[in-house]
Amino acid sequence: MPTEGESLPWTARPSPFRNYLHLEAVQWRGEAATCILRVHERVCNDDGTVANGVIFTLIDVVSAEAVRRHVGGEQVRLSTLDAKVIWLAPLRTDAEASARVLHIADRIAAVDAQVVELATGRPIACALASFYVTR
Repeated sequence: MPTEGESLPWTARPSPFRNYLHLEAVQWRGEAATCILRVHERVCNDDGTVANGVIFTLIDVVSAEAVRRHVGGEQVRLSTLDAKVIWLAPLRTDAEASARVLHIADRIAAVDAQVVELATGRPIACALASFYVTR
């Protein structure tokens, strides 16, 4: 496991999509992987709020990183099986997502994730996701 507060490179291959969304590298806090979304015009709806699909992607990315870190890094291949997102508030500014592995059984990992507004800590979304893990 990484050490507390350690900045970590992505475990997955470089991704132009992650770069396009302005997702910053992962840090490890306690049992959770964290990731920052820097909000910019390309990820917002006409009303200035971040598109829910972008927030879903942020949750998916940080959840996958948590699983990879938990089971061994780059050689692990993942597929998202399911994700239930509960939207709590609109997002207009930078956000932090965190995810922790709840349980891994055989090849299925369950992950708990949340997104908060970076400046205020205001809850934006929470999620429960599952991944198929291939080693």
